[in-house]
Amino acid sequence: MSVRQIDQLREKMAIDDLISALRAVGDEPAAAELDAMRQDGVTLETNDRDGDLRARLVTTDPDVAKKYDMMEESELWEGRNEGP
Repeated sequence: MSVRQIDQLREKMAIDDLISALRAVGDEPAAAELDAMRQDGVTLETNDRDGDLRARLVTTDPDVAKKYDMMEESELWEGRNEGP
């Protein structure tokens, strides 16, 4: 599941709500993968910036991040200026 797909839900919801929503629309493979991630400690982090809801899956466990091929936080900031 991509961050873009999560963004398209356009509502703040807990990861359990997202799993339920995926099951409700018949996407059991995505729901099962997200449920496994939840069981491994992955959480859904939302950020409502300028009325544009953004969501991402996060973990603080490097082994879990590697298991799910998640990018490191430092990769999100590469090439961005840190202010004035």
